[in-house]
Amino acid sequence: MVTDGRGLGHIVRQGDIVGQKPPMRVMRITRNEVIFKALSVAENEKEPREVRKALLTQEELQELQP
Repeated sequence: MVTDGRGLGHIVRQGDIVGQKPPMRVMRITRNEVIFKALSVAENEKEPREVRKALLTQEELQELQP
């Protein structure tokens, strides 16, 4: 599950397209991170941007629970 800019949670799978500016594809999900890749190349870039988001640890998840 990932959260968007509004704090809403979404379940994603490899291959899903998320976001709008720019739209990104979920390329890979590992134990430690989710890797997104832009579907298009920005004018000032040579290849699509790749974003890596680290997953929360078990301790971080427990801190979020009431």
